[in-house]
Amino acid sequence: MTRASQPSTGHGWQARLDGGKVVLSLSGNWTTHESMSGFDAAAALLLQPKVEAVGFDVSDLGDWDTSLLVFLLTLRSASRRRQVRFDQTGLPAAARQLLAQLSDEPTTDDGGARRVGIIERAGVWTLRRWDAAIAIIRLVGDAILRTAAVLGGKAQTRLSDLLDVMEDAGAAALPLVAVVNILVGAIVAFLGALQLRRLGAETDIANLVGVAEVREMAPLMTAIVMSGRTGGAYAAEIATMQGNEEIDALRATGISVMDYLILPRLSALTTMVPLLGVYAAAVGIFGGFLVALDSTDIVWRAGQHRLQTSPTGRWGERLSLGITQALATDLMARLPQDRVVWSDREQKSARELLVDVEGFDSWPDGHCVLSATWTLTDATNGAVLGGARETFTAAPAGGKTESDVRVVAGMADALGKLADSIASAAAAHHLTRRGAPDTNP
Repeated sequence: MTRASQPSTGHGWQARLDGGKVVLSLSGNWTTHESMSGFDAAAALLLQPKVEAVGFDVSDLGDWDTSLLVFLLTLRSASRRRQVRFDQTGLPAAARQLLAQLSDEPTTDDGGARRVGIIERAGVWTLRRWDAAIAIIRLVGDAILRTAAVLGGKAQTRLSDLLDVMEDAGAAALPLVAVVNILVGAIVAFLGALQLRRLGAETDIANLVGVAEVREMAPLMTAIVMSGRTGGAYAAEIATMQGNEEIDALRATGISVMDYLILPRLSALTTMVPLLGVYAAAVGIFGGFLVALDSTDIVWRAGQHRLQTSPTGRWGERLSLGITQALATDLMARLPQDRVVWSDREQKSARELLVDVEGFDSWPDGHCVLSATWTLTDATNGAVLGGARETFTAAPAGGKTESDVRVVAGMADALGKLADSIASAAAAHHLTRRGAPDTNP
């Protein structure tokens, strides 16, 4: 014989225990506008001993919506956890169909993230790279095909849009490109001067800055600036349009996204980046030039085989001193040694020699050309005893010698010819007192 217990109630439901089965009588409207409560109390009825099933009586049920489904899902989950049979035959047919579509199975915890092996990682990475390569190839192919359409006047690209993006990618980027490349050129010149000065190769600073800027630094820094500035702006703009569904609207109205968005930007970058690279190389070399102006030790290259030095520069002072010593030594060899004295101090002398070296050019094969103007004066009254403006050419040294050795030999030969000319004039004036030749290259 079955025995019914005292009923338990909640808002919109009443439960009674009939033997081993809990029967819930649902009444009234179960909608979101009604205040539903007692879900946990209904689930707690399943904790009573000898409860084997839960059923429903909906004879007094009115309107219902998802509030009823939430209540039923709570009971179904509780009954499954307590291994109580959930009898939904008394529910409305629509409610049973919706419950069949819903799952209340708890998510399983496997104790952490699944371990991924190195082979699986390599496979995933390869597939992603493959997909990216296919997307790039498709983009390039579509751009080439649509470019042909643009040239044929069949594309939907507007000239005003193209000019706008060209201005943004070109003229608007000039200040940033200039600042970056001027600093790069200045840094290359400064660091190069520090290192090359230790080797006596200051003359190669101009080549270092020019080659480094034109071949490497200017294109690289321009590409970095354009990818970060212009490329980032394009990506943000298109992503914003995608989020606002503007691209879907363009497709819905029959406007080609390639013609309207992508092709103008690709054309602008393709046109402006090479021009910006040339501009960057120019301003980079100018940055190195600014550093050269601040250094008195840098030698200016006036031609392919001509160097111009500042007399106040350390390099120029050493060159002047070397020519003076070499010329004095040659004069001592050609005149009586007691008649020629060279000293870096000012001394009293009967004759003074002023030599102005206007040009001293050399070639790797040993050819040297020396252009100089010399004047021999009487130190007592300032009378000019002789002088001339002469050019001497020294032939290359023979034999299989290094180019540097041939150049030095040619320069020594040219200085020797200048000393011969000066010695002939000095001998004609019968030098009898000690003289000190003063050279000023």
